[in-house]
Amino acid sequence: MGGTIESTDRGQSWQYINSGLKANFMPDVNDPITQDPHLVEYSPSAPHILWQQNHCGIFKSEDFGKNWVDLSQSKGLASAFGWALVTDEKDEKVAYTIPSLSDEIRVPVKKKLIVQKTINGGKTWKQLTKGLPQKFCYDIIYRHAFAKCNKSLIFGSTTGHVYFSNNSGDSWKQVKYNLPPIYALKMASF
Repeated sequence: MGGTIESTDRGQSWQYINSGLKANFMPDVNDPITQDPHLVEYSPSAPHILWQQNHCGIFKSEDFGKNWVDLSQSKGLASAFGWALVTDEKDEKVAYTIPSLSDEIRVPVKKKLIVQKTINGGKTWKQLTKGLPQKFCYDIIYRHAFAKCNKSLIFGSTTGHVYFSNNSGDSWKQVKYNLPPIYALKMASF
């Protein structure tokens, strides 16, 4: 652990930039060196905006990570816990996460595979489920197993299933199954 750190002098020195983050599992929830970000992504269209899927929620910064705002209580979230997160290349207000129940109970929320999308900077979220398993699902998506390129999204799960959407997540299709656990995926435009 350690949280988010930055260097502004090419690595000669480093400082923690965890203001606003919380580590609910530690005695001092605000201790800057015990934070647990699962994944930090920047918005390509506005690099000062950072999104973070954290052990204790979903957070966003609009000042290069100096201060973080907790989005975990935003309307429409099935869960704020998870590992994977992607941002939109052209709209800094758009981000996607794939939730899990908790670290202690590593299954999808209500055993349904859900992709969560915000189009307004995390104020509200929509659950995208069309084409995804909605019962008896045990797929967990790790940090680097979710990718986006233009309107296409792809993710792979610990149970070896791969899902693809070519319409910004409005609908999904399973494209592979019964692979080994998937730890990372990338997508590129040609």
